[in-house]
Amino acid sequence: MIGGYYTMKISSDSMKMAEEHKRFFERMKITPFEFIKENKVYQRVRYYKFSVKKYRDYLFFPYDLSYEEVKDVFIKFIIIDWYLTDLLAHINKYASYDFGPSLYEYRRNLQDEVLGEPDFETQQECTHRMIHGIDAIEENLEKIRITYEQYNKKRKQILKDERCTEEDLAYLQRTFGETGTYLFLQAKEQKEMVEDLKTFQRFMEENKELRRKFNDVFQKTRIMTDPNDLYNLDKTLKKYGDYSVMREQTFEELVKYFIELNEKNFYYALDEEYMRNNVRNPSIQR
Repeated sequence: MIGGYYTMKISSDSMKMAEEHKRFFERMKITPFEFIKENKVYQRVRYYKFSVKKYRDYLFFPYDLSYEEVKDVFIKFIIIDWYLTDLLAHINKYASYDFGPSLYEYRRNLQDEVLGEPDFETQQECTHRMIHGIDAIEENLEKIRITYEQYNKKRKQILKDERCTEEDLAYLQRTFGETGTYLFLQAKEQKEMVEDLKTFQRFMEENKELRRKFNDVFQKTRIMTDPNDLYNLDKTLKKYGDYSVMREQTFEELVKYFIELNEKNFYYALDEEYMRNNVRNPSIQR
């Protein structure tokens, strides 16, 4: 193993060919995993200058790949690289945060103090919706943690086995898309709760005696409608895309959307011109 990259898998002929393509003041590294498509094994060598950490050029094996084959595996290798960087760790960290002292405690207050309470007779339907919304948030956060475990297990397996099949890549893409969808859905539930929270808050503000009697509920409701938090929620939703469209999409449509959102920049930046300038296989350089 050299510099964390395994060199045992590449044949002596391929290694010789890779060395022949190495230019002055360049180093090369062999990608530590093979890509397998329809029982055909592909390997990649990356070249970079000694003074620059960023990879510059690529060579793929088998050496005599067609133009279309190189075009396909070129982008596949880069996308696999991206998924193997543990993209979802920060989302799992968010989903693992202890919301008990805030969100879930507020739900308990609603269940124990508001539901069935005559003073809140006109707010029962609103309260039920808020409790249901918090249930849905909790459920989606749990699904994020479960899906992240599946994604991370597959990621580690690929790194350990030093091979990635088309099915493995599809699995990484699917679990990534599902995680993004669950993250959006829990944010959507927060957004959908806002009007009910504001209505509930106004109801309590109009009754001084009620505020005094249920002060804990009132104060937590105010926290839940903090303008800064609501602004940040809207800001987050805008990062995902057009909320008015996304809120109407099916689960499968959202999964596909988040996969495409994650990969679109690769297809935009790594176009055929980039490939012709950076891939050294003969079918590209003709």
